[in-house]
Amino acid sequence: MEEKRRNKLAVKIANKEYMLVSGESREYMLEVADYVDRQMGLIREANPCMSTAQQAVLAAVNMADECLKNQRAYEESAQKIIDYTKKVEELEAALARANARLAR
Repeated sequence: MEEKRRNKLAVKIANKEYMLVSGESREYMLEVADYVDRQMGLIREANPCMSTAQQAVLAAVNMADECLKNQRAYEESAQKIIDYTKKVEELEAALARANARLAR
């Protein structure tokens, strides 16, 4: 089994440096860190008296909310695809039966 390469990357989030280690690309890791930093920045602007820890928790809650909503939307879309696929299969079967009757 091939081992995935681990990337290490120093990033700044809320003016503090963190070392990220991931099998993802450095570009992706930067994108994730930037997203977290932007979310915390928005909270810091709206609530300047909050501690960094409070900002981080609120950012995590907001991102968890976003993640769960996206997961639900994905599951609903996946179910619609399953439903549409079944409907197409039913229509194809009905068409095949109609074509068979016409051929007789």
